[in-house]
Amino acid sequence: MDTIARPLEAAAEAATHCLVDGGTVFCAGTGADRALARYAADRLMLGAGPERPPLPAVALADPGDPAAPWREARALVRPGDLLLALDSGDGAALAGALGVAAAGNPALVLLSYEGCPGLPAAGDDTIVIALPAAPRDQLLTLEAMALGCLCHLIEVNLFGS
Repeated sequence: MDTIARPLEAAAEAATHCLVDGGTVFCAGTGADRALARYAADRLMLGAGPERPPLPAVALADPGDPAAPWREARALVRPGDLLLALDSGDGAALAGALGVAAAGNPALVLLSYEGCPGLPAAGDDTIVIALPAAPRDQLLTLEAMALGCLCHLIEVNLFGS
């Protein structure tokens, strides 16, 4: 997990700046990643530790339409927001997220795996958290753990330990 520590820290810093500046964290994924996007948004909104104010976070997902999260994101995401996109599959979610980022200029965090088709290199407004390639069931577990760490880091940045 050492290989993802710096990208997780960078993602937490970007999300912290977004939230402090009045933005919203949008979490999106398709297929099994949809549930993890919901988890991340709920964790930010509701917290998992001591009582704290809710954070503005929204899960974008439609179980019947894999294009829906990206349509919703194009309508809702604004400059100053952050889009967290998850892709443990074929790279289609990454393509959708990159299209949203190009159109709406939010900060972009991509959580995927090494070798995922379409996974770009990190850039000025794109943070890439590339998990080690693994069988899908293990990859989803790694994504859940990475999201838990990311949410914890955001909470520590905003509210202390």
